[in-house]
Amino acid sequence: TYPFSFQLPQQLPPSFHKRCGDGDTASIQYYVKAYVDIPMGRDAKTKRFFRVLAGIPQQQWIARQPVSLARPFDVKMCCCIDKGTINTNFFMDRTIISIDRDNLLICVDVDNTNGQEPVESLEISLNNILTYRARGYSDTNRERASHNFIGQRIEPGQRGRLQGVVPLPRDLPGTV
Repeated sequence: TYPFSFQLPQQLPPSFHKRCGDGDTASIQYYVKAYVDIPMGRDAKTKRFFRVLAGIPQQQWIARQPVSLARPFDVKMCCCIDKGTINTNFFMDRTIISIDRDNLLICVDVDNTNGQEPVESLEISLNNILTYRARGYSDTNRERASHNFIGQRIEPGQRGRLQGVVPLPRDLPGTV
């Protein structure tokens, strides 16, 4: 055993690997190569990949802000029959997510007092958008990384809160 260590640069981009549907790939990978010189014999060599995670500065982590979005939805049946309006207020507790340690909690306050149909469920999706740019070309890949269904009925004329956790896939590429 030959112990070793080295300091990685502070601004090193995180590791990631992405394969697009058309077979193209993009990646940032890191590895360590080791050679053992064996006199009068065949040298031993090996290569081991390791993952670099993007660090979040402590002050940025502490200062993360919640997100809130109020939005009305006009409910129609068969594209033209008015079934009222449902007012919603979506919120989550943070805009910075650490894939290795966080859970993404989503809450939606639903005001169905002006609606004529019940709200039966909520689907929450986490979408990953990755854009590649090189030598004047660019390509954007969008995919649903995770989702969750929350089944809770909110009757017409009622208000309620839908709350759930979106499971975070631990292999999402970090922000570069």
